[in-house]
Amino acid sequence: MNYEEKRKQHAQIQAGMHVAIAEAVEEHRRAGRKIAIWRNGEVVRVTVEEAREPDLPAT
Repeated sequence: MNYEEKRKQHAQIQAGMHVAIAEAVEEHRRAGRKIAIWRNGEVVRVTVEEAREPDLPAT
């Protein structure tokens, strides 16, 4: 497999991952379940709506 084939395959895998993540997040949103995200140096469980809010600046 040459470089261009590897690059194309990588892009396809990455696109597939983005679709899968978006579908999982939407499923959690519809069901009202929380998701785990990395925020301010730690893993936190938040609603999808809370995850979409920008991080507040550190004081």
